[in-house]
Amino acid sequence: MEVEPREPLCRLGESGSREGDLEVLVLASLHTEKELHRPSARDRPRRREPGEGRGDVLGTPGVPVGVVGMHGAEANPRGLLVRRISLRAPAPISWAMSENAGRPETESEVPAFGPHPVTEPPDIRLPLVLRGLAAVRAHHLEYGRRHVAGFVLIGAALACAALAGVAWAAGFESVGTLLISPQWQWFPIAFGGEIAAYAGYTLALREVTRTEPASTLRFRDTLALVATGFGVFIARGGFTADYEVLQERCEDDADARIRVLGLGALEYAVLAPVTCVAACFLLLNGSQISTGFTLPWAIGVPAGLILALALVSRRTQFDGRSGWRGGVAAGLGALDVLNRLARRPGQGLVAAFGMTLYWAGDAFCLWACLYGFLGRPLPVSALIVGYATGYALSRRTLPLAGAGVVEALLPFALLWVSLPLAAGMLAVLAYRFFNLWLPLLPAVLGHRHLRAGHA
Repeated sequence: MEVEPREPLCRLGESGSREGDLEVLVLASLHTEKELHRPSARDRPRRREPGEGRGDVLGTPGVPVGVVGMHGAEANPRGLLVRRISLRAPAPISWAMSENAGRPETESEVPAFGPHPVTEPPDIRLPLVLRGLAAVRAHHLEYGRRHVAGFVLIGAALACAALAGVAWAAGFESVGTLLISPQWQWFPIAFGGEIAAYAGYTLALREVTRTEPASTLRFRDTLALVATGFGVFIARGGFTADYEVLQERCEDDADARIRVLGLGALEYAVLAPVTCVAACFLLLNGSQISTGFTLPWAIGVPAGLILALALVSRRTQFDGRSGWRGGVAAGLGALDVLNRLARRPGQGLVAAFGMTLYWAGDAFCLWACLYGFLGRPLPVSALIVGYATGYALSRRTLPLAGAGVVEALLPFALLWVSLPLAAGMLAVLAYRFFNLWLPLLPAVLGHRHLRAGHA
């Protein structure tokens, strides 16, 4: 009786096993329980007629014996002959070595199979660590509800652990004293600063994506991308989300990467000079803040600018190279995005204004939260230096929007600019509520919008 062939689960082509076979087999094993059924005559392999050619499909019922080798049948004349089995029902595997793999086997050479035994479905599960790593490496637009919920819970756990450690270092009694009677009127004002920050970042991202050659990112997509990139559920950071979305809307992957790096360069092109000026102001006015905290900003920013200008003049030496030279070439490409913005004053001014509004609104949110718990304003120059130091890497760069990292570093950065640690811890707690947890709903909605466009 003829057996109707089925769609194979994977193929071992003439070039042997290929990359991805293991993943296909693992995925197939994960669905084995759903696929198993009591075998029927339809599922039993038939004997091959004399002269019938070899098959090359693994997992297809009724397909005859074939040669499986490291480099296929032609390059492995003494290959291994495998009885083809159906992954729908487990069966014993018949192995035989062929001395003449180049000619077809006769019927006597291929032992017949009896009925498949009915067995319990195998419980094959990937270890939790491997599943977690696969989720982290996945495209963020492929996240399902479980991915989003899982990463949100991880971010919340990291943030709570970091704040608990800072509260322990500050003293729970001191924290409780400040927590009793905050000045609540400052917190709505802080939220207003965060709204301004999101609006400014949207302007900056829109202008970066509009530089020549312009991408096809629409304004609604830009709003969704900004909200999504600041979401705590983005495992590899907001810049990774930007890159994965721009890959589909730019000329090629290299163009998308350069634009994302250019966006990061624009962030620090605004923040670093302002922090340098604030540090120099503190140094010149004899501030009690440690010089080990202010000198790196006062010296490092001009030195970095000089180094960048020197590398730009020798850019051709790094183009097309690999290793660290390739990294330098990518960084210089980011500076090229800033150069394109500068050549178009309209776009450049809007981008600079948007990024300035972002940093100013976000820092003002922290300042208002500090005022709410401390009862007095923190000097602006000290706030800028402490804020920029706590954000040595911006929260769009950090995994999970910096959950755990910002909560651990920013209170101590504020301590180094002469702010009590207990007040800094509570201010950071309120600040992160406004700039991380409250925008979680817009981030989820933006993610759904981008997923719909991706599908």
